Amino acid sequence: MSILKNLIKSLAPERTANTAEVNAPAEGRLTANYREGAQIICFAGPSQGNALSELTLEMMRPFAKASTGIHLIDISTHGWTEQLNALLAKPVWFAASYFGVGQQITTPTDSGPKNLWEISKIPFLRLYGDTPAYFPDRHMRTSKNSINAYGDISHASFYRRWFKDPALSIVTPPILINKTEVKEIDYSRKRNGKIIFPKNGNSPTQLIDYWRARIPQHISEILENISESITARDRIDSRLSLDEFIISEFQKISIDISSEPAIVCFMTAQLDDYLRRFKSTLIIESIQDLPIVLLGKNWDHVSRNTSRLIHESNDNYSRTKNMMAEALAVLDMAANFHHGPHDRVLRAAGQGTAFLTNTQAYFDEILPNSSECTFKFNKDSIHDTVESALTNPERTIQLGIENSEILRSHHTDEKYAEIVTTAIQTVAFKMGNRPEGTQNYVDFPPRDFS
Repeated sequence: MSILKNLIKSLAPERTANTAEVNAPAEGRLTANYREGAQIICFAGPSQGNALSELTLEMMRPFAKASTGIHLIDISTHGWTEQLNALLAKPVWFAASYFGVGQQITTPTDSGPKNLWEISKIPFLRLYGDTPAYFPDRHMRTSKNSINAYGDISHASFYRRWFKDPALSIVTPPILINKTEVKEIDYSRKRNGKIIFPKNGNSPTQLIDYWRARIPQHISEILENISESITARDRIDSRLSLDEFIISEFQKISIDISSEPAIVCFMTAQLDDYLRRFKSTLIIESIQDLPIVLLGKNWDHVSRNTSRLIHESNDNYSRTKNMMAEALAVLDMAANFHHGPHDRVLRAAGQGTAFLTNTQAYFDEILPNSSECTFKFNKDSIHDTVESALTNPERTIQLGIENSEILRSHHTDEKYAEIVTTAIQTVAFKMGNRPEGTQNYVDFPPRDFS
């Protein structure tokens, strides 16, 4: 989920608040505190348009029926520690947050402050929507029972390649976001709706200027060489492993950089950011003559003197959610992955709204009408796909109905909950007591080989 890359920037104060001490559950309850179906504690902090809190609750929705309650704690608010202490007085199934917000909370022990989640043996689910190249320190394990949950297999693969950190990692299947019952969707409003593009922008040329001004010359040149290569028309729609490009480019000058994960992460983040800027700018430049509503900030680098675009900088999550419900279609751009739907697609489909996004093998495999709702990253393809949706509103609404139905059937809450629950059971089992009847030749708890 590309929206998350910007959200984390506002969480710097969390580093201090996150280490506040709270009371662990009573000593006699430590081994019994994990209880499947008990309450779930989630954490969030301040974020753009309050999206972090909203998305966290959306990702916990599949567990609502099985739990005794889902509680969200905003660690930027006064009294959050008292709120947490009150919740810890009752059994907890697991804790969860995006980027591990709340994972470093400590509790007093005789030998000093210790990680609350490890002491209490409560599994901690850490959700991620972007490549671990962004904020890599937040992907490192802070407790033995933490779980890294990635939304795309390429992100999980990157983590396993470059992080010598033994945290359990999983790839979660997609779920529809802002899921609305079909009978409650008002399709008549969509007929008069606009096509909206909820996306913050940024200038690709300004990023190159930063490379040239602040990064050593030869490294900057390597970044520029790769950026030119990955945005070529015959490659931009391909599946790109940016770290492989980096290693290959260094190998051309007989340098093996595979032993430097920090540099690889830095350069991957630069190139991933560049691709997003390049693609989003290309989209806006391609549809200047069409009456599209652009929702987001940082678009000053695109000239719109003769544009029919309607630009609004208000990107509040709840407001955007309501606009998606009434839109003719939602314009999307996947965040440099090709293995599944982006969050804007899942939000649109959740409300029965059509989506228009870039081509992926995923869409070709599950959508019979993928050619109508996907485009390649060139101006003609982008323009033609969006213009067709505008000029054929009845067909566009039907696309929303058809594709929403397909995604609902493919990506169920039950499938998502089953995978996540299995991961939670795994770390809880590792932290628990020796099961009765276990053979005497089996170490328990299982030995940690890290």
